[in-house]
Amino acid sequence: MSDPIEPGERRPRAGQLDRAPGERYVAEDGHAPPDGGSAARAVAWGAAAAVAGTAVLVALAAVLALSVGLVVVAAAVGRATGLALRAGAGASFERPGRRGSAAAALSVGAVAVAQVLIWVYARSEGGALGIVEYLAQTYGALVPLELAVAAIVAAWTAR
Repeated sequence: MSDPIEPGERRPRAGQLDRAPGERYVAEDGHAPPDGGSAARAVAWGAAAAVAGTAVLVALAAVLALSVGLVVVAAAVGRATGLALRAGAGASFERPGRRGSAAAALSVGAVAVAQVLIWVYARSEGGALGIVEYLAQTYGALVPLELAVAAIVAAWTAR
């Protein structure tokens, strides 16, 4: 057992490692193992997040008849889509702009499909308006704002 350190004394310095801790994951030939990411996996994971976001938007806007906070939910859809796409991509997308474009397209698609499903739900409850008239009268400028926010957040997250 070592002697206790008296007040004012310094601890002995720990020894240096002979190599960096992360080097243990590098193969003998000097190359790091592949991360397993691919464009197909990235799109699949992003699409899964987008579908989940569509379900949440439809549940809140159609079933629960909420309009407050839908822009925040659209931002969350964009964030989740961007994160899922980035996680699935690994190093397969060399240019971050491609990831951002794909994430923005998926999240805009998710919000657009949600708007159509919200209109279909309203029609099933006796609504008579067309989709444009219904969305304009019910949500006004909220729909284009949701689309824009989802696209911006998804593109920014996936970069």
